[in-house]
Amino acid sequence: LLASRGNADQALAQIEAALVVKPNDHDALLLKGAELARLKNDRAAATAALEAALVARPLSLAAHTELFVLAMESRDFDGAGKRLTEMKQNKALASNPQVLYLETRLALARGNLNAAKEVASQLLKAAPEHPLVLEMVGLVAFEAKDLPQALAHLQNAVKVVPELQQAR
Repeated sequence: LLASRGNADQALAQIEAALVVKPNDHDALLLKGAELARLKNDRAAATAALEAALVARPLSLAAHTELFVLAMESRDFDGAGKRLTEMKQNKALASNPQVLYLETRLALARGNLNAAKEVASQLLKAAPEHPLVLEMVGLVAFEAKDLPQALAHLQNAVKVVPELQQAR
């Protein structure tokens, strides 16, 4: 709440205080990483905090995802690919639809439309009603110039969540 009110320094101070008491607290490390990335734009410190969160909880999909997003935002597609490979090597994470979503996103960013279409198909089977899935599948169809399919998926996404910007 403090960070949302513009008190990033105070929010980070409270997180640091919590980490003094419990240095390996996954949730505090995850929050610290997100705050450092979004509010302070300190990617190096954010990455360190998120890596520490993964040490505390190696199966943390949230920490893996934050690290993936940091790499994507930096257009470090190799780094994002490394994060994705780490997730897919773990059976508990590999079957999660969020991992398929991230894989689709990376394939699109790399311009690998065939891979994006293949993974988007798996994603749609895994979570056919999820609005973000519908949006992503619609974006893949749009990139593939399958406009009727793109329109259908994007309209379905907007029906569920009218605020989806890319679907509009």
